[in-house]
Amino acid sequence: LAQALVFRKLIASRLCTFPQKQLTLHIELHIMALSEGQVGVMRGMILAASFNLLILLLGMYRKLPEDLIMLPCPEADNCDVSLQLSFAFRWDILLFLPLGLSIGRLAKYRFFSPADIDAAVSSSKGTDTAKVLNAIIQNTLEQSVYCFAAHLCFAATMPNKFQGAVPLGACLFFAGRILFITGYDQGGPGRALGFALGWASSNILWITILVYNFSSALQMDPESRKVFSLLGCTILFVFVVKGVLSGKRAQAMERTADRSTTTALLT
Repeated sequence: LAQALVFRKLIASRLCTFPQKQLTLHIELHIMALSEGQVGVMRGMILAASFNLLILLLGMYRKLPEDLIMLPCPEADNCDVSLQLSFAFRWDILLFLPLGLSIGRLAKYRFFSPADIDAAVSSSKGTDTAKVLNAIIQNTLEQSVYCFAAHLCFAATMPNKFQGAVPLGACLFFAGRILFITGYDQGGPGRALGFALGWASSNILWITILVYNFSSALQMDPESRKVFSLLGCTILFVFVVKGVLSGKRAQAMERTADRSTTTALLT
């Protein structure tokens, strides 16, 4: 009987205070103080993203000095896609130079480190420095491929007048990777600016590609509009399903926490 009374009081109190607890949790999440490292990362990301957006937009709309704007066909309004792709390929050499530098650094370190010279077949787990250098290679490879794909799609689908963004993006990526590699040992704030310089430039180009091609598709024949409409509905459906599943997962976790709390109080 005593356990039943305790359980009844517990349920009544939770029903009365549930909205208040939700509101308190919501407020606490929003006013939660960020750590010094998080503030440094956020500052670097915002600074790099803003600088990227400014430079790339000025380059695409040819508002920079003429010496800084390079196009595959400077004297023509239209340009063959093959010329635009070859133009992008030449500039994208800059994307893979930091990757080669990172691989060379790890190879040099392993050669002079007895604990790392055997690499994966070594009986030891390796040194922390080798792990850091390997992490730099992995991140640089991922970002290089991502940026390379963005530049190729941009060169293949965007007009000649916007192609000035490709060399600017390649230079921003190269500078960002150098800052990322040299600042990796300084933690999140030390590598945030370099990471965001390359990552943000790729994302800006991807967004530009999607917006331009979607707006162009709206001016095409009805069949093309149907294809893009179907694609949009599919993406929307995926996000809706993901939101529903996430909500159910959160409810299940909350019920599990409630059961754990009730069991702890009863015992």
